[in-house]
Amino acid sequence: MKNITLILFLITQLNTFGQGKVNCSLLQVTDVIINNSNLSMEFGIYNGDTMDSHYPFIAFTIDNSGDTIQHGDINWFVTPALDTSWYNYNLLGPISPSFPLNIYFVYSNLTGSNPGSDTCILNYTQTITSHIKIDNRTVKLFPNPSDNYITFNLKHQTHGQIILTDILGKEVLIENYNSKQVLLDLNRLKSKGTYFAKILDFDGNIIALKKLVYQ
Repeated sequence: MKNITLILFLITQLNTFGQGKVNCSLLQVTDVIINNSNLSMEFGIYNGDTMDSHYPFIAFTIDNSGDTIQHGDINWFVTPALDTSWYNYNLLGPISPSFPLNIYFVYSNLTGSNPGSDTCILNYTQTITSHIKIDNRTVKLFPNPSDNYITFNLKHQTHGQIILTDILGKEVLIENYNSKQVLLDLNRLKSKGTYFAKILDFDGNIIALKKLVYQ
């Protein structure tokens, strides 16, 4: 009788702590930070539901090209509802994903309907706040903002490529360079606005990521 009472008490407690099914539509990826220097990737996930998520983790992330850029395992025992939690994972090497990203968020549904693991597929489009942490001191831009031409000054590299993407992560301009100073004609772009410049070295590694404004 005591064992039955204890089991009923534990079930009541589990339901009290909200270990049921989270509404996927109320989960939002607030930011993604890729650090190619430290080979890490961080995700900020906001849970707008009143249900906590238990044993949550990001199983894997697939970019717009279909490449799996991250694998993960359990980060937390529980992350609270109505709050943003951060998930940090190691990368095997530097990455330069194409956006948007499909992020597979997995958590345990222990007491709700069909107990077990549930997966929410979250979509993340690169925004002005998302960024790749690199030593951006190696590249300087001027003037920025600009209404026509912008100059890239590279501290060390003399050969490589500059790739411009819009705020949705779509590549809009590719420029090869073979000197430490590169003049880029922004008039080649279809529209004015905010863009991101990925500066690659001769081997294709990202050495800097810069935000620029074509006004």
